[in-house]
Amino acid sequence: TSLKYYLHKNEVLLVRRGRVRVQWADENYHDKDYPSDIQVNNLKEGDVFCIQSHCPYRITALEDSEVFEIGDAHRNEKVLIYDEDQVKEFNNNFEKEEV
Repeated sequence: TSLKYYLHKNEVLLVRRGRVRVQWADENYHDKDYPSDIQVNNLKEGDVFCIQSHCPYRITALEDSEVFEIGDAHRNEKVLIYDEDQVKEFNNNFEKEEV
């Protein structure tokens, strides 16, 4: 998926089948004075992952996968992150992690 976050929507990801990588950061990622680090979690069938609003994330399939995304808000304003440096940082982090 695209690198994004939601302003008012919390999400739960459920991996129904396959394996996916979730790259994410907490809401402090946007704070210029105290930015948070990017984290990587590899999920497999049956795993669940929670994402708070304002936390940027990206989901990448590591194999043919099916993921349910369950959100809690009717207002789900999505913010796509196009900042080239942030995208490079997420991509570099992705390449460094082993599957």
